[in-house]
Amino acid sequence: LAQPIGQYNIYAASSWIQVPRAAESLPKTAAVYEGTWDKDGELMKGKWKQRGQELDLAFRQVKERPRRKIEAAWKGTIDALIQKLDVAFVELESGQIVFDSISQKVGGFFVKDESTEGEVVYRVPAVGGVFKGKYSDDKSQIDGKWSQGLARFELVLKVVDAEDLVAKEYSRPQTPTPPFPYASREVSFTSKAKEVTLSGTLTIPQGRIAAGVVLVSVSGPLDRDESLLGHKPFWVIADHFARHGIATLRYDDRGTGRSKGDFDTATSFDFANDAEGALEHFRTLPEFDGLPVGLCGHSEGGLIAPIVAARNDRVDFIVMMAGTGVNGEEILYSQVRLILEAEETPEAEIQKQTKFQRALLSTVVQHPDAPREKLEANVTQVLEKMLAEEDVGGDDFAEMVQAGLEKVTTPWFRTFLTLEPRESLAKLQCPVLVINGERDLQVDPELNLPAIRAALQEARNSKFEIVEYPG
Repeated sequence: LAQPIGQYNIYAASSWIQVPRAAESLPKTAAVYEGTWDKDGELMKGKWKQRGQELDLAFRQVKERPRRKIEAAWKGTIDALIQKLDVAFVELESGQIVFDSISQKVGGFFVKDESTEGEVVYRVPAVGGVFKGKYSDDKSQIDGKWSQGLARFELVLKVVDAEDLVAKEYSRPQTPTPPFPYASREVSFTSKAKEVTLSGTLTIPQGRIAAGVVLVSVSGPLDRDESLLGHKPFWVIADHFARHGIATLRYDDRGTGRSKGDFDTATSFDFANDAEGALEHFRTLPEFDGLPVGLCGHSEGGLIAPIVAARNDRVDFIVMMAGTGVNGEEILYSQVRLILEAEETPEAEIQKQTKFQRALLSTVVQHPDAPREKLEANVTQVLEKMLAEEDVGGDDFAEMVQAGLEKVTTPWFRTFLTLEPRESLAKLQCPVLVINGERDLQVDPELNLPAIRAALQEARNSKFEIVEYPG
């Protein structure tokens, strides 16, 4: 148990969970820990409560985090095109094997060893991943593939020492450093859904302020800086805006960082409520009275910004950074093919994966309101027919089916598949800036930018600009 700057860090399953006091909820684990210190402040005794279970749990103060007793470690790199991830399978002295995603600084996930005499098979239930490989002739490495959901990647594992299981520290020179020519302060506000309280950072330029902008993040639970793999895009943007007279409000997603609420059951419409709450809070601050205030959304945030602007005429402008112009079903079909092609995947394998994907997603779309159990039954029935076909059969495909089912039955995913951006875009009368990169494989500009343009033209909005950045 560490206590830096008045916060407790609970180390669990090799990842840090910060809680501000000795009795607090941990939203990502649906857990609550309550404890009390002894008079010397060295031992905390309490209860861990999670999904109806209650367990005794005590923490003792230590000078440093205890190190794992490692028997052997196998490390490799997953080249996921968009990013390279160092991962490892670690055999502990107890004989248990755990999986670490070193680059993401998370791990300790229990591994089911299903290896046979001729093949290494490591299954990681917590992340829905499976590694299958074979030893080289000299046993110095294991050549195989990592499968997770619809994705498959080559993965070569080699024996390493414990010192090699530490994430590399990369230079991120774009991350702002002091002194800052602007002020920043912590704020809290309520979502349009009043039961959710969000926390964020307000950045205020010195001198004349030209406008205010709410930053709305990509999909997935992210903090106010949109932190990912050492990058902090929203801090970089907020810093740049502040140096040019534009104030920003960036906030932790619901259930993340210091924000309250349940992320796992939320949909894009819930996140739109959160963004609208941030906008309305901006407008209550006296230093921004009379100034234009808008939304700048990244990826899913670029989908959310038009939703808010279409229903709230107090949105003075929006910026869509890699925002979508078509529904999620079309986005996913595009993503999978473009990424597999960029990875030089054989066309036969692309056909196999896209056939599976279309069967899975189209079934979900056809049963939008079905309860989870009925939806799973419908999807399973369709995919079992495919399993019988020679060109898509095999154990690997069966694993893809299970991984796919787990993903598509979430409230967010089912909403994303059918949400039509055009419905909001075609109502916009405020100025709109749309930007994207020519090489974006997740939000293909050739698919999305024409659709956005057509919707804005349908709205007879003459105040928009669309920019596709070469290279």
